[in-house]
Amino acid sequence: MSETFIIGAAAFFAGWLMRGAINKLYISGKLIMLVNDVERKSLTMLGRAHEHYYHSLRMLKDAGEATERNNEIIRTINSLEFSHKQWQKSSVQAIYEAHPFKRGVKWYDWQTAMQTLEKEKLSRRD
Repeated sequence: MSETFIIGAAAFFAGWLMRGAINKLYISGKLIMLVNDVERKSLTMLGRAHEHYYHSLRMLKDAGEATERNNEIIRTINSLEFSHKQWQKSSVQAIYEAHPFKRGVKWYDWQTAMQTLEKEKLSRRD
């Protein structure tokens, strides 16, 4: 009887340990999926902000051409373009620094981040 009890107790503890390992694996998988989703949505949001910036810039250029304040608007546009380039660098860097799985990041600057986002959009369509 004691041998059966020991085998039963060992099987119970082995099952309990396996349940814990499977649970950890499941949680890790869900975490990776969540991080990938947040990464994709963050890059999408940055891409949309970038599109809105260029739309606003085009409207500002049109306004400068329609008025006599073209030189003043050109100076403003130059300043905005510099600020926008700095924003691009800092926003991508901030997302990278906050990323919990840096080894899995496929991008390293604005250009590669937008290319990665575009490839992912195309692969989702297929």
